[in-house]
Amino acid sequence: MNIPSVLIIKKNSILNQAMRSILHSSGSKINVLNSTAIDLQHLIADIGNLDPDVVLIEESMTIENSEMLPRLLMVFPNKRLIVVSNDSNWLHIYRKNDMLMTRPSDLLSSITSD
Repeated sequence: MNIPSVLIIKKNSILNQAMRSILHSSGSKINVLNSTAIDLQHLIADIGNLDPDVVLIEESMTIENSEMLPRLLMVFPNKRLIVVSNDSNWLHIYRKNDMLMTRPSDLLSSITSD
């Protein structure tokens, strides 16, 4: 079985430390990778080099750089990006899926499928 890898962008915050603590103490075999990226270009390079299954990002980072999510989804369409809310318990999970619509039911299927 393949051990999933999660890339966490290093940021000095209580939320970031809590995410690391949860992953390390979960009892699950998860390979936690670290990125010290200081901007979007460095983050793209880290994701390309480390090839994580999931990228875990604090919501404040996406607010600071509004082009971050769309750019990451375009460059890494098969990566799952999870944005953790700073002020609630919400996880926002993004994954780019392209689909050719050949009939009207394709639209409904894309809305209702996981």
